[in-house]
Amino acid sequence: MSWEEMSTAKHPCPCGKSTYTITDRMDDWNRTDSSMHMDCEACRSNYVIFSENSYRSSLPSIVQFWISERTQAEYVRLLNEAKTSRQKAKEIKSNRYLSKWKNLFEGKNKKQAWVTLTNNGARYPALGTFYQHTKTEGVEAYLVRHFENADDRTFAEIMTTLEIDDVEVFGLIELAKQLECDAHDLVWRERVP
Repeated sequence: MSWEEMSTAKHPCPCGKSTYTITDRMDDWNRTDSSMHMDCEACRSNYVIFSENSYRSSLPSIVQFWISERTQAEYVRLLNEAKTSRQKAKEIKSNRYLSKWKNLFEGKNKKQAWVTLTNNGARYPALGTFYQHTKTEGVEAYLVRHFENADDRTFAEIMTTLEIDDVEVFGLIELAKQLECDAHDLVWRERVP
């Protein structure tokens, strides 16, 4: 199986004095690949390729463009702040609510635990999936993992189940979401096509 170069296109570089090259390739299985190369010496030292996973017509693809090193540094800073905020929220929620979460399921059999966890099947996981997961790791370990690895939506469901509204934790999660959004907006605003 080999890759064949399908097209090569040159575009003006960010400083306008030279170019960058986009090369599109295809293999024997009709998979495609695109690569970018900065031809301009001046821009090569000031710009980096930014890649982001995207979906077009429900198919995964990678979007690539140039951003300045300054923009990349700010992007990384914003994401690191978001990560710190999420870690702090995770520590607080574990310290404050993990024991209450485990107590909610104390004395319940597997089916009763599943009913409580999923609001009687309204949420993930399906009963069969729950039985499969708990078969190897046990109910308590599964519930702890479910709590500790909960994404934002799942954590909100957990807090609703526990009938808790923690302004500090939700504030940290909202701050993280905003920082992630700001980082994304920054690179798209500062991109060089």
